[in-house]
Order: sequence, then structure tokens, then C-alpha cells
Amino acid sequence: MTMHEHDQEIIMALAEGSLDPDSASRATAEIAGCADCSRELEFQRIALDALGNAPAVYLTAAESAALHDRLHRDLG
Repeated sequence: MTMHEHDQEIIMALAEGSLDPDSASRATAEIAGCADCSRELEFQRIALDALGNAPAVYLTAAESAALHDRLHRDLG
């Protein structure tokens, strides 16, 4: 028996719908054959749905300025 490799990138791409139809079809078939991958796909879809329904969050002007200052200092 060969060990199945869980491809997190493919699982995430399928969850977010960024695969072309042929790749999505192949990924769906492969993932369906693995309980761990199927569970991970479901978790990713739940997380994406929750994030999609969350309100947008932005930095305040002060937070943005502080972040830029820190980056300029750290990057020299």
C-alpha cells in the first residue's frame, strides 16, 4: 500500500474555487478517496465561508503610520 500525500495547496485551491474545471474535477476525485483530505476540504470551506461573512477590517491611520515607520526602521 502506498501512502497518500495530502496536498494542502490543492485542497485550499479547490475550496476557494480557483482551479480550472479539469483540475477541480481531478482534485475532487482524489480528495473524495481520502477521509483526511475530505475533512480538511470541508474545514477550509467552512473557514472561507466564515471569513466571507465577516465585516471588513482596516487599520486606522495611526496604526498604518506606525506600521510603516516600523518597517522603514527594520528594513533600514
